[in-house]
Amino acid sequence: MRTAPGPYEVVELEVAEPQQGEVQVRMVAAGLCHSDDHIAVGDSGAPTFPFALGHEGAGVVLPRSAQESPTWSRAITS
Repeated sequence: MRTAPGPYEVVELEVAEPQQGEVQVRMVAAGLCHSDDHIAVGDSGAPTFPFALGHEGAGVVLPRSAQESPTWSRAITS
């Protein structure tokens, strides 16, 4: 979301490589909660824009390198 009120958008982002103690998750599903809708319609302000909605989701943990396998293969966010 780039403004509020404003439309929902699906975008692809380039992110930095994970640092020590971090993992990268390829999201395959995300859900919007009622709090997200409050931001979208302008009832509740976002700290800064652009703002990523859809913090509830599921995805696949990606290995940090071609030689490394993740400890687990799936992740759920909330």
